[in-house]
Amino acid sequence: MCISLPGKTLEVKGSMALVDMGDRVEWFNALAHPEVEVNDYVLVHANLIVEIVSEEVALDMREAAKELQALMDFEDSGLQSEDLTIFRNSF
Repeated sequence: MCISLPGKTLEVKGSMALVDMGDRVEWFNALAHPEVEVNDYVLVHANLIVEIVSEEVALDMREAAKELQALMDFEDSGLQSEDLTIFRNSF
C-alpha cells in the first residue's frame, strides 16, 4: 500500500510542477491537474499529481503521518503499553 503525503507547489512550467515534499523538492507531471498553481498543496504518486488538496487537509495529513510514525517507532522500541502511559504522564 502506498501513502501519499502532501507537498506544496513551488513552480509550474507547462505540464510540470516543482513540488516541495518536505524532505525533497522534485518535478511532477501535472497533466491530470493542469489547473495546479504555485502554493497549491498536492498529492503525488508515480511522478504524477493525483489530487489538489486544501492547506487544512495537507496539514492534517502531515500531522497524522507524524503520529503514525511515532506509534511505529514505539512498537519497534520493544516498550510495553504501560511504559507509554508513564511516558505520557511525565509531561
